[in-house]
Amino acid sequence: MIGRKKMISGTYLLSGVMLIISAQLFKAGDLNATTQTLAWTVIFFFASAGASAGYLTVSEVFPLEVRAKASPAA
Repeated sequence: MIGRKKMISGTYLLSGVMLIISAQLFKAGDLNATTQTLAWTVIFFFASAGASAGYLTVSEVFPLEVRAKASPAA
């Protein structure tokens, strides 16, 4: 296991790098709408993995009372 912090950081870093690469490819005219959408789908896959892991980690970091105070419904 690599650990949550490394996984969250790694997935965000990877998706950021992939987003920069896709932007450069699009700027150069190497991507059309279909291939750009496919690239963003792959990027979103990695970014959402980091977001999901981060969401699950928050419940362990902050006590229930603190999270309840931050809720808009509270």
